[in-house]
Amino acid sequence: MASTVQKPPPSKEGGDTSTDKPEQGARLRPLQALWQIVTLVDLSKINLAQALRNTLGVVAPLIVGHMIGMPRGGLAMSSGALNVSYSDGSDPYEQRAKRMLASTLWCSIAVLLGGLTAHNNVASVLVAAAWAFIAGMLVALGTAAADVGVISTVVLVVYAAQPLTPRQALAAAGLALCGGLLQILLSVALWPVRRYEPERRSLAALYSELARIATHPSEATAAPLGTREIVQANDALANLATDTSMAALRYRALLSQAERIRLSLVTLARLRHRLIRENAFHPAIPALDQYRGNAGYLLDAVAQSLISGKEPGLAADRLVLGMALAQKLAVDEATAAQTFSNAVLRDMKFQADALGGQLRAGIELAAVYRSAGNAAGKLEFCVGGVSARAPADAMRCRR
Repeated sequence: MASTVQKPPPSKEGGDTSTDKPEQGARLRPLQALWQIVTLVDLSKINLAQALRNTLGVVAPLIVGHMIGMPRGGLAMSSGALNVSYSDGSDPYEQRAKRMLASTLWCSIAVLLGGLTAHNNVASVLVAAAWAFIAGMLVALGTAAADVGVISTVVLVVYAAQPLTPRQALAAAGLALCGGLLQILLSVALWPVRRYEPERRSLAALYSELARIATHPSEATAAPLGTREIVQANDALANLATDTSMAALRYRALLSQAERIRLSLVTLARLRHRLIRENAFHPAIPALDQYRGNAGYLLDAVAQSLISGKEPGLAADRLVLGMALAQKLAVDEATAAQTFSNAVLRDMKFQADALGGQLRAGIELAAVYRSAGNAAGKLEFCVGGVSARAPADAMRCRR
């Protein structure tokens, strides 16, 4: 009688590990995702100019204090500059100066209270607790205010560990205030010579995004493209509402045209989707794609003009090309049937004509303007060498 031999079950130590591999992979995927987040470096967030001026504002008081034999005074001044550097940015100079000045005052008060309450532990704890609560509430005002609240709380705690006389506390607070003012001076040093540089840079980013939107597919279920750039440009130009200079009026007009252009581009993309659903091989679709590509070129030319300060190249030729491409979308009303495709084409033609006018206005506003030399001191825009004030006369602009 043959005996049956039963194989022992595989041991956990040396058994089959094929089922463990998927589990290990499942455990590794979150770790890999976490590692990618930790090691991600967004180069677009690096601002070398801001880093250099903040470093100079912190290091310079330390060096000067050491050279004149007052290292503690230099350290107090550097601490004020360091605190204010967290509120620095690349936004318009007026907004930046107000925010950094408020941060300077806030941190100076923290130094003063920390030095005065260091003699009494109960008072020091109560003041630190109240300060920490207020700093936590600053989160509602934005990331810059939250950073200032955190660093000022640290400053308060540091100075609360060293008792100071009222005179010493006032001196330390004054030095911290001077350090903050130095950091503000370094941040807005170019304000007189580059007054509207942040606004122009924000508008250039907006028009670059519009150039990308011109040829980018728009999804009906997603938020409209360019929303973040529109919000940032509105924030950057908020202080120009009461500025009546020609440059301020020009930039506000560019922002207004950008909002209209964005709406026209989104509408054209939606109409294209409708026409594709009706007839994917309709001859108007390639014409519309060419029109949108030409619009993207013009929008990118506006962005480059804002960055470089030069006139957009080949603007007049591209505007004429846009008019020719828009004409391909026209429907012959005499012979056209009342179909859904023709209705969409009529809307396309209307939007293309509107976008053409908006692009012309944007090009004119972005072009380099010069004084007309008349008594009224009016300005004249030169677009592709042709005066925008008298296009019918084709008056040439003298360069």
